[in-house]
Amino acid sequence: MFVEYRKQLKALFDSLVQLDSKLCLLTIRDYTARVFENIESCPFEDVEVALRLVYMLGDTLPGPHFGLDSKYPLLKALTRMVLSSQVSYHSHHAVVELYFEIVVRYEKYFNHDAEHLPLVLAAFLDNRGLRHPLARLRSRCSYLFSRFVKTVRIHLATFAEEIIKGMQDLLVVNVDGHAFVSTEDQLFLYEAAGAVVISGGFEPKKQLEMMKSLVAPLLAKVESSVQDFCSVGDEEKQEQLAQFVNHLILL
Repeated sequence: MFVEYRKQLKALFDSLVQLDSKLCLLTIRDYTARVFENIESCPFEDVEVALRLVYMLGDTLPGPHFGLDSKYPLLKALTRMVLSSQVSYHSHHAVVELYFEIVVRYEKYFNHDAEHLPLVLAAFLDNRGLRHPLARLRSRCSYLFSRFVKTVRIHLATFAEEIIKGMQDLLVVNVDGHAFVSTEDQLFLYEAAGAVVISGGFEPKKQLEMMKSLVAPLLAKVESSVQDFCSVGDEEKQEQLAQFVNHLILL
């Protein structure tokens, strides 16, 4: 019932934006500004609505959303408002997740204004994103981070080493499967790490060293796991090792 109701509201919203996009943008800007001014005392529902409206604009307004050809300077202002706010520190996971969804939906914003890129990268890498207590949010951020890094890679040279260091503990793979992020999420993280190294503007020698630092632990674990597989007689343990090696190969 609730999902259907939101679909109806979304259809109404789309119609209103098509009728008068400037009025809708002004209204959303003013509402979002009021919410952000009182974000500590606002009910999380109000904060979620503000972010949801900003997010939905990306569906409704035809591109390009940013740059010299854009017809929507107010959308750029809204995006800047979200990025410069404290909303990523909100206590409710739904609000934090929407923040990251907005970052990735409007990722092309950073091609025209990279001022807030360090803040966004920090949010992804700390306990607001990849280290959030909620596993579902960590999982979503793993996917979003991989997407985001690929889009903004030309701006990452200054932050590349810091990003890799910040991800290092999340890239550790254990044979028992016990890790802070799931094996599926690690696929996205290794993908992101590879993109950072390749596009980080490093000298070839430095790039090779960084790639080795990512790959060498995996190769060592493959070798030790194959040796363990050959030495153990327990079929259940052998199956666990085989699955583990398969996961390492996929990475």
